[in-house]
Amino acid sequence: MSGAYLGLVAVGPVIMAVVVAVVYLSQRKAICPSCSHRALRRVQFIRATVVVDGRRVPDSWSFLLCESCGARYKQHLGAALTVPSEAEWNQYCSK
Repeated sequence: MSGAYLGLVAVGPVIMAVVVAVVYLSQRKAICPSCSHRALRRVQFIRATVVVDGRRVPDSWSFLLCESCGARYKQHLGAALTVPSEAEWNQYCSK
């Protein structure tokens, strides 16, 4: 066996471990600011474009629901969580 092949065999499990860790962390629920449980689940994601200074730019926001205490949140472009109005929640998150 060549040295390059043995190097790939040794690095393969490390790459697989990194991939598994990234997938696990991306699926992990966020911590709810109201009850501190790791139960905040995204129930709606909205992607849009807006016009800023005459140019179209991407925009997005998420609506989140705590599965533990029922708190509702809105997050705009990764900013801090805010509490949406009842009308806004019903408009975007009703089934």
